Amino acid sequence: MGADRRAVGWRDHRWRRRAACAGLGAEHFVFDDASGSPALMEAVARAKAICADCPVRSACLEFAIATRQEGIWGATTTVERRVLRRRRRRQQAESVARAELDVGVDQARGSATRSGAGP
Repeated sequence: MGADRRAVGWRDHRWRRRAACAGLGAEHFVFDDASGSPALMEAVARAKAICADCPVRSACLEFAIATRQEGIWGATTTVERRVLRRRRRRQQAESVARAELDVGVDQARGSATRSGAGP
């Protein structure tokens, strides 16, 4: 995910030329039917199969997440990417909270050491 994003640069868009889906129409990847019907599930599976061995799948996924694309991108559905975005936001918030806690602990240790109350 992250490594491909840095290596390929999803903002550069040249990755699209190398995509397994290059030249295929949107009708293979964007579906109006949200019913969950067997036909829809088969279409989604076919689209994901095209993505399965794509050399730029990670860049495609990052692009779709960043730009909130609809349909199948990077072998994920719109709903799957929504879940990924939420998970990333939660992980980022947890990471920030841990960093803030670490800073607070370091500051407390520094204060205790300066006052002579440290270990």
